[in-house]
Amino acid sequence: MNIDEAKREEILPEFGTPVRTDIDPLESGHAFLVASKHQKSRKNAEGTYAGYVAGCGGDVWWIDHGDGDVGAYLTTEVFDRE
Repeated sequence: MNIDEAKREEILPEFGTPVRTDIDPLESGHAFLVASKHQKSRKNAEGTYAGYVAGCGGDVWWIDHGDGDVGAYLTTEVFDRE
């Protein structure tokens, strides 16, 4: 199941699902209750779905960029790889 399908079904994707991120420049990520290193790791890049931020109702996802960075993203900032 890809990201678009998971969102339509209102379920979380499988761990390791390939994604791309496109951060909203108006959303700095500072409101996320996560460590600053995960806020600073936000970038427009490819990665894989690694989980969700507990306490955020599944609306904030962990994305592993494969370079040691794991960022926290709103579900509206995560898309299928093209």
